[in-house]
Amino acid sequence: MATTKITTEVTDLNAASSTSGLKMPTGGAYSGTPTQGMMRNDTAESSQGSASTMQHYNGTDWKNFENVASSPTPATDYFDIATYSGNGSTRTVNTSAGSFTPDLVWVKDRDNTNPHEIADSARGANSTINSNATNAEYVNSTYQFNSFNSGGFTVTDDAAGNYAVNGSGINYVGWCWKAGASTSGSGVYYTNVTQRVNSSNGFSIVDFTMPVGSVPSNASYNHGLSQAPELVITKPYNGQYGTTGWYTYSSALGTTKYLSLHDTATAVTFSAFPTVDSTKVGYYFASNTSTASDVVTYNFHSVDSVQRIGSYTSLSGSSVQVYTDSNGDGTGTGAFQPRFVMLKLAVGGASAYTGWVMFDSSRDPNTTNDNPLYANKSQQEGLRGNGTGSAANVVDIQFNSSGFLVDPVPNNDGETNEGGGSTYIYLAIA
Repeated sequence: MATTKITTEVTDLNAASSTSGLKMPTGGAYSGTPTQGMMRNDTAESSQGSASTMQHYNGTDWKNFENVASSPTPATDYFDIATYSGNGSTRTVNTSAGSFTPDLVWVKDRDNTNPHEIADSARGANSTINSNATNAEYVNSTYQFNSFNSGGFTVTDDAAGNYAVNGSGINYVGWCWKAGASTSGSGVYYTNVTQRVNSSNGFSIVDFTMPVGSVPSNASYNHGLSQAPELVITKPYNGQYGTTGWYTYSSALGTTKYLSLHDTATAVTFSAFPTVDSTKVGYYFASNTSTASDVVTYNFHSVDSVQRIGSYTSLSGSSVQVYTDSNGDGTGTGAFQPRFVMLKLAVGGASAYTGWVMFDSSRDPNTTNDNPLYANKSQQEGLRGNGTGSAANVVDIQFNSSGFLVDPVPNNDGETNEGGGSTYIYLAIA
C-alpha cells in the first residue's frame, strides 16, 4: 500500500484567507475536469436543512453526501414497560421489547394498596425508595429487586406480596429507563458526584453527597446532559435529610417554584433549584447539614420523537389536545404518540384529587386511557385521585399520533383538566 507523507502545515481547510493547506471547492459548478474521488461543497443545492450539500465525484456524476443529523436511539431502547403477574417467589421480568438493561426501575402493585417501589443503578438494585412517601431508602438483598438484567429485572417476594413487587397472582406494572455507564461527575459543594447519562435520549441519573457544613446558595451538581433539563426529580435517601420529600423542578414553573412528587400540593414558591442550565442544576433546600446525606436525582429534557416535557392550560368543560412536537402546537418536529404520560396540576385549585397521574398503553391499550395510577398514592389502579370512586370514563386521556387529548373531569376536581386557566405539567414518552 502506498502512503503519503505531508511535510508542510495543513491549516484552515476552507477559510477564504487561507494561503496554505487544502481548500474545499465551493459553488454550483466546477471549472476544471473532475476526477473520481474529488469532493466539493455545492452551495447551489441544499440538503436536509443545510444551506449547501457536500458532494463527491464517482467518475461520472457528482453525488451527494447526505447531511443527516445523528438520531436518538429508538424510544424502546431507552424506555419500556413490563406488565406481569407475580408468582410469590423469584422471577425475571422482561419488558415488552426487552432491548436494554435498565438503570431505573419503577414498579407498582396494580391490585392493592402497596407503595411504589423504585430502584436505580446509582444506589443499587437492592435499595428502594417510594414516590408516595418521604421514607429513607429500604435496603434488602433478599426481597424486592435482586438485579437489573438485559431486557428487564429480577424480583423476589412472598406469596402475600408484602414486598410489593411479586406477590402470587397479583398484577404489576414496571416502568424502565436506560441511563448509561457510571462516570465521575462534579459539582459545587456537593461531593461524590456520579453520573449515568443517556445524552441522546435526554435522561441522566446523578447521585451525590451533601457533606456536613453550611450549604452555600450556589451549591449545584453537573447533570451530564447536552442541554438544560426540563424536569428534575430529587430525593435525599439517607442521613439527616433521608426523610425529606421529593423536590421536583419543572421548567414550566421556573427556578422560583418547586413541586413535591409525594403529595397533591401545587407549586410552592421557594428557590430550591436556583439555577438550571446546560451544565448544572442548583439544588438548595437546606442551609446547614449536621449529618451527611446522599441524594439521587433523575434529570430529563425533551427529545424529538422520544420524549416531551411541557405544560398545558386547562379548559373548563372542554377537552385539551396536548401536542408532543417541538413547538407544542402541532407545527413543530418530532411529534409522537405516547406510551407513557405522567401529569400534575401545578398552578390552580389544588384538592385531594390533584396528584401525579400516570397512564400507559401497556396497562390500558385502548384509545381512551382511564385506568390511572398516582405517583403520590399507594392505591390500586383505576380510582379517582382522592382514592375513592372509579376513574373509568371520568379521569381519562386519549393517546393519539399528535400527543394526547385530555378530557375534562367532573366538578372541576382537577386530576387532569379542572376549571379553565390552571397549569398542568407533563412528561410524555414514546
